[in-house]
Amino acid sequence: MRKLYAVAMFTALSVPCMAADTAQPAVETVIVTESALVGVWKISFPSYVEKAGFFGDLKWGPLSDHFCRIEQSRSNLKTHCLWWIPDGTVVVHGAKIHFAWGWMIARFVIDGTLQSSTSFAGRPNVKLSGIELDGPEQSTGTKLTLPGALPDKPGKAVLLSKSLEELAAGSLIEPHDDAAITGNSGGNPLPVPAALRALGAVQAVLYLGEFAKPLPPGTKPDIGLQNFSVYDVEFANGERLCGLHQRNDGALDAFVCV
Repeated sequence: MRKLYAVAMFTALSVPCMAADTAQPAVETVIVTESALVGVWKISFPSYVEKAGFFGDLKWGPLSDHFCRIEQSRSNLKTHCLWWIPDGTVVVHGAKIHFAWGWMIARFVIDGTLQSSTSFAGRPNVKLSGIELDGPEQSTGTKLTLPGALPDKPGKAVLLSKSLEELAAGSLIEPHDDAAITGNSGGNPLPVPAALRALGAVQAVLYLGEFAKPLPPGTKPDIGLQNFSVYDVEFANGERLCGLHQRNDGALDAFVCV
């Protein structure tokens, strides 16, 4: 059984082209700069892609919304999505945008078209040993407007800020369950103290919404933790997306930052 799990993002500037003939309507062209892509996005894509055996058909999971962050990394763009490993790359050519995760032998990609400076639509596909297999549904992405965040209904902003400060100082002191955090974090480790210290002090914690953790095929919906509260954390020297969940006994049992 080979399984691939998926996710992705984008943005642009619109400039009307002069019509060659004044009797013809103007044609709109999308011109993209990499800096316009940087920010927080909500992107829909299949929650999983499953292949049963070498000759088996691909099974695409249902579309789900994922919170992702695009950042400039040297001369390249990278994308970081909650509960999705590894990090991906973003390439823009004119109005076309290309997301890719994985390796040469097995990659999940989204090839899309920028519709405006804050949205795109595209087709997800999987590349296995050079063979491309398109997904059945269209993926879409929307860039979120910050700091126009939602009211903090879960009320976890203070807890998140305090937890990040504790981790930067060396260890998490707030009540937590290490084993549960490891199991519920999709393979993402807790933020590294040195990396948090390099980001500087927390400047703002903005609530973005709830996220339903993608479940592997065959997993019953009532098994395991699923729902997480998602926040954008702005530091003095950077930005991170963080998701967390607190049990009824007050212990943190999920904590991820990308």
